[in-house]
Amino acid sequence: MKKIIFTICIALSAPSFAETPSEKSLTKLLEVTKTQQFLEQSIQDIDTTLQSSMRRALLGKAPTQDQVAIAQDTRDQIFAVLKEELSWERMKKDLMSVYAETFTQEEVDGILAFYETKAGKALLNKIPTVIDKNKVLVQERLVAVRPLIDDIREEMVVRLQALEAQKR
Repeated sequence: MKKIIFTICIALSAPSFAETPSEKSLTKLLEVTKTQQFLEQSIQDIDTTLQSSMRRALLGKAPTQDQVAIAQDTRDQIFAVLKEELSWERMKKDLMSVYAETFTQEEVDGILAFYETKAGKALLNKIPTVIDKNKVLVQERLVAVRPLIDDIREEMVVRLQALEAQKR
C-alpha cells in the first residue's frame, strides 16, 4: 500500500518538474529570433523618439545656438545611458532568464523546430515588416486622436485652475 501511495505522489508531482531549457538552446533561440538585432533597432527607435522630443521641446521658439547645444548635449547624455543599459551584453542574460522562466526545454525545442520550417522562416523574415506597418498604423491613429487628447488635457487644466481658484 505504501508503494502505491508513493507511486501516485511521484506521478502527480512529475509535471511540476519540467526541464529548464539549456543555455545552449536559449542562445540558439535568441539567435534564430534575431533578438539582438531587434534590441539594437529598438535602441535606434528610442533615439529617434528622443531627438523628436527634443525638437518638440524647442518648437515654437527660435532657439539660440546655446539652447540647441544644451538640448543636443542632454539628448546625447540620455542616449548614452540608454545605450549602455539596453546593450546586448547587459540584456542577454536577463532575456535568457525570462525565456528560461517562461518555457520548458520541450517548448524551446518545439519553437526552434518551428523556426526551421518554411512557415517559421517566413515569420522570422516578415515579422519586422509587420511590426513596422503596425507602428505606422499606431502613429496614424495617434495623430488622428491628438486633437481630442489636447482637448481633454486643456479641460483638465481648466478644472485644475477652477479648483485652485475655489481654494483662494
